[in-house]
Amino acid sequence: QESQLKASLDAKAAECGHYSSTVQTLESRLVDTEARLEKCLESQKGSSQDEHSLRTKVDGLKIELNVLQESWDALASDKASLEGLLQEKTTTNDAMSVDVVRMQDEVSNLRGALDDKATECLNLTRSFDSLRIERDDLLKKIQAGEHQIQQR
Repeated sequence: QESQLKASLDAKAAECGHYSSTVQTLESRLVDTEARLEKCLESQKGSSQDEHSLRTKVDGLKIELNVLQESWDALASDKASLEGLLQEKTTTNDAMSVDVVRMQDEVSNLRGALDDKATECLNLTRSFDSLRIERDDLLKKIQAGEHQIQQR
């Protein structure tokens, strides 16, 4: 999911770059058109048709520039949202990594405790078996003693 966010963020950044260069081109064209308009107005004060054509062109470029600026602002907002989401996911991922390490330590401790209990159980079983053998030996001796007493 983090890689998808990064890819989406990169795509938005590329789109922003494209809009940025388009905005710069339009701004340059606007400045150039306004300069030509002023030059034309000065040289042809009587030519209202050229003036109207240039003004229409400038107005169209201004509208196009405004539309691109709105798109730029929307992309910047999307980029900020994606960066925030990426930061949130990164923080969550880091927290989960810490939890995994803590749980691995806990599992390791539990395995050690289980090994200790298994050893203790084995020792108790050995002690029990040893006591059983001693008991059986004592019972045999008692039975042998009783058998000798009965024979006398």
